[in-house]
Amino acid sequence: MNIIIKKNQLFFKNIFSFFISFFIILINKNLVFASFSEKNDLELKEKFLFLNNESGKIEEKVCSVSKKKLMRSLYNKKNYEKNRARIRNQQREFYEKKFSSYKELIQKKNFEDEEEKNYRDSKTLQLFK
Repeated sequence: MNIIIKKNQLFFKNIFSFFISFFIILINKNLVFASFSEKNDLELKEKFLFLNNESGKIEEKVCSVSKKKLMRSLYNKKNYEKNRARIRNQQREFYEKKFSSYKELIQKKNFEDEEEKNYRDSKTLQLFK
């Protein structure tokens, strides 16, 4: 009986260690592939002109920019500018609907209160006549 329990424990320990090693290898592969893709992704080169104060000449410097980073930043700015007015209008409409329903509810409650008050006043007048 003890031998079976020890074999089961050993089996589960082996499975657990296999999963841990598998995930460690998988994470390392993802990191390695990500670093390779970043190196291959440096396609866009930007030229910067600047004035050198010591020599007084205009110099040109070429810098590599990651295509993913550049496209992501351009998309975010463009998307924000494009959708800002639409999002603002949607929020305004949502709050207008919310407040209009709230106003209708308050008006309905006030109307019911007035009707009840008028009914009570009419009943008290009938009693005094």
